Amino acid sequence: MALIKKVRSAQMPLVIELPITWNDTVVNVGGTTVDLSTVATHDFDIMDTPPGFSVLGGDIVIDTAWTQVGADTVTVSLGDSGSATRYASAVNAKSAARTALTITGLKQSGNATLRARLAVGTSAATAGAGRIRVEYVIDGRANENV
Repeated sequence: MALIKKVRSAQMPLVIELPITWNDTVVNVGGTTVDLSTVATHDFDIMDTPPGFSVLGGDIVIDTAWTQVGADTVTVSLGDSGSATRYASAVNAKSAARTALTITGLKQSGNATLRARLAVGTSAATAGAGRIRVEYVIDGRANENV
């Protein structure tokens, strides 16, 4: 049995932000460069995560609503290499808004990848912009002595 002692160090949370727009291109998980305006479900990696990675918070912010020729849907999801929708599932990108991530408490035991999914319905996107923000910590990391 281990003796529990006072905490001796603390770490600052880290934050990544990925801006996305309707006319960006990405390399999808299949290794193909694709245009985000095209009709498809686009899965693409946004960050390799180290062991001990744990999400504290974050959001998906749609700054400019995505528009299309038809009245179709555009959604954004955020997950990882284990689950495509672990942190956000099918967030509506057709209206300007902020959606907080779902915090699962999962601590990655090995290397993983944060993965975004942009699903563009049956007509191509003609406008839209947003960003994905993720706040996280890494187990065992320390920035300050307390």
